[in-house]
Amino acid sequence: MNLVSIHLLRVFKRSLTNRLKIRHALLAVVIVASILGTRVVFAHDEPRQYGGGYIHGWVYGFNFDNYLLPVSWANVTATNGRDAFHAASGVNGEYGMFLPIGDYNVTATEPGYISLSTVVSVSDGSSSVINFYLYESHVPVPEFQSQFLSLVLMFSLAVVLLVKKTSRPKKRD
Repeated sequence: MNLVSIHLLRVFKRSLTNRLKIRHALLAVVIVASILGTRVVFAHDEPRQYGGGYIHGWVYGFNFDNYLLPVSWANVTATNGRDAFHAASGVNGEYGMFLPIGDYNVTATEPGYISLSTVVSVSDGSSSVINFYLYESHVPVPEFQSQFLSLVLMFSLAVVLLVKKTSRPKKRD
């Protein structure tokens, strides 16, 4: 082998290891971002006493064309004046939670929609279906939501570090 081919092999080997390092760094950023950016879809609070019931249903919302669609990530809260129980609707708008025996004010809220409440009485072993039909509030919802701030900051830091690392002058052998 001549000196040129040896030099080309060394350069190729260095660039290959740099590409692998970049891929590993990007993979690590994606994994960390997905872990930090997740949120529990169904949060069931267990009753604090023996007995109770289950309430469940769907949250729907009318869009700007007046079509009824499932509302994802809507917050559903049941309060009895002393305790508060929370759940979030899934991608199909379905929610559910266990409640102790008693009377509850159940409220569905979602940014961009008018909140809706109803009263339900929970008895031992009961199962109640409560569907919510939300109307648009016509209040603009900000495009950038605060829960994505950590994801954006982490991604920006990763990009800056990768650019800084790849823009360093290369050492000559």
